[in-house]
Amino acid sequence: MIAQENWAAALRAAEKAQSSVQALAKIRIAIGKRDADAEKLLKSAPASLKAEPGYILSEAQFLRRADKLEDAYQALARFPKDQTPPRPDEWWTERRVLARRLAETQKLDLILDLLKPRPGMNAAALADAAFMSGMFTLDLSGDAARAENFFSDSEKKATIEAGRIRAAYWIAEA
Repeated sequence: MIAQENWAAALRAAEKAQSSVQALAKIRIAIGKRDADAEKLLKSAPASLKAEPGYILSEAQFLRRADKLEDAYQALARFPKDQTPPRPDEWWTERRVLARRLAETQKLDLILDLLKPRPGMNAAALADAAFMSGMFTLDLSGDAARAENFFSDSEKKATIEAGRIRAAYWIAEA
C-alpha cells in the first residue's frame, strides 16, 4: 500500500500490527509524502528498525532527495547484496535514480556498484543496468573497452529488439 502511495490504507493496516511495523509505516509514509517531520522520524527510529529493508530504502530516498548522494549510496549499501529485497522493482528504481544523480559527482565506482546485478532484478532491469554501466563508463572514464563489455552484456540481456539495437549501436560507437 505504501508503494502505491495509498497512505490512509497503509496506516490503517499498520495500526493492526506491532509497534515496530507502525513506526516503519509512519517513517515510510512521511518520506513518501515529503513531510517536514520525515528526518526527525528517521533519526528517532529504534535501532531494531534500521536494518529493515523498508527503513533502508526510505532512508536512501530521503537522503537522495536532500542531495546527500553519497550518504544515500551508503544507506543502500547496508542491504546485503546477495539477498532479494522486498519489491525488487522499487529498489531497482531507487538504485537507477541514485546512479544518475551520482553522475554529477563523477564517482564511477559508486555508480557501477549501484548498477551491479542483484537478486530479484527482472530481465529488463538487468539489461538496463548493463547499458547504463556502459554509458557512465564511457562518459566518466572514457574507457571504451570497458564500456563495450557492458554494452555487449546489455545486448545479450535485452528483452526487446530496441534494446539490442541500442546496445549494438553503442558497441560500434565505443
